[in-house]
Amino acid sequence: MSKWRDRYKSAREKPSRGGSAAASYEELPELSEAMAGIPSADGKGWECPPQSLTLWLEGNTAKFCLGSEGSDIKTFGTFPDLSAGLPGVEKALDEGRCETKRVAVRNSR
Repeated sequence: MSKWRDRYKSAREKPSRGGSAAASYEELPELSEAMAGIPSADGKGWECPPQSLTLWLEGNTAKFCLGSEGSDIKTFGTFPDLSAGLPGVEKALDEGRCETKRVAVRNSR
């Protein structure tokens, strides 16, 4: 077993330092799949690469964006307010209160 795997296993076996903020796949399947990514069938790339989640407020509306660095495909959506947290994002994804589209990618150079 690798040293990294040993350290990971050791950390996983230690008790948590408080309440767990982790969410399970069963609670947030849409968001979990988006953030974990979907490997291609041949295992050599991604059908959908892992996404990052950005949250912000615009007035009283909470908004989100799922996107992958370097990709021009982004998902934008809204949910009632930030107090809904990740379940609010999950519900918006599940109910289709979002739009996935191609956007211009800014060159960082």
